[in-house]
Amino acid sequence: MSRIKGNCAIVLFLLCAVTYLPLHAESEKNAKKASDNEIRVYEVFGMGCPACHGGLNKLLKKIEGVKDAVANWKEQQVTITLNHGADVEDEEIFEAIRKANLTPGKRIVKESRKGER
Repeated sequence: MSRIKGNCAIVLFLLCAVTYLPLHAESEKNAKKASDNEIRVYEVFGMGCPACHGGLNKLLKKIEGVKDAVANWKEQQVTITLNHGADVEDEEIFEAIRKANLTPGKRIVKESRKGER
């Protein structure tokens, strides 16, 4: 009887390993893709309340190559995540900021490094 339990434990372990390894490899692959995205931070002036940044986020996300945009009205900044390999010019970002009736400032270079979050 104990031999059967031992064999069952081995089979269960192998089943778990066979199931886990491909899932773990896929999650590592996705994490690497996410770390390849470029993050840029821009100054944005004129956001006076939390409602202001919602429209800006929507306009920025419409730009081809922009994966995500998160504006912060308190810091007067917007953080933009680009898709891996996307070629988005700063002027496209500035144009979207102007369309939101806000004033673009400079790009904060220290945050534009690739692969670091």
